[in-house]
Amino acid sequence: MRTTYVTTVFALFFAALFGVVSAAHTGPRGAGHKDVIRRSRQTEVAKRDSMRFTYYVVGLGACGGFSNPGQFVVALNAPEFDQGKSSGNDPCWKMVTIWYGGKSTQAQVVDRCAGCPEGGLDFSIGLFSFFSTLGAGVLYGNWYYS
Repeated sequence: MRTTYVTTVFALFFAALFGVVSAAHTGPRGAGHKDVIRRSRQTEVAKRDSMRFTYYVVGLGACGGFSNPGQFVVALNAPEFDQGKSSGNDPCWKMVTIWYGGKSTQAQVVDRCAGCPEGGLDFSIGLFSFFSTLGAGVLYGNWYYS
């Protein structure tokens, strides 16, 4: 009787362990390696070239958080921000990678830019200053979701 109990406990332990390892391997929604590859290809396709970058004074953003001027944060153009919200692909807090003038960095989406053209971003003052002087006013570069 004791042997059966021990065998059952080990069987349950290994079944639980295999389930955890299997779940960790496939990801949160059952996504395996093929899904990861598909998403990485989508990111490459979603790269925006020659987009307009401006800057603004940050504060309380449309995503509900407060930012300061030194943080590397952006306001996403209204068409993409609104489409993301309505389609369930909320852009808030997502990271973007930005290139301009031989430099690149990452920033976080924290706000909505009503005056930006489609594909455009509004940078915090600190982020804009990373790439150029504020006197430049407008930059044209590339970005994609990280």
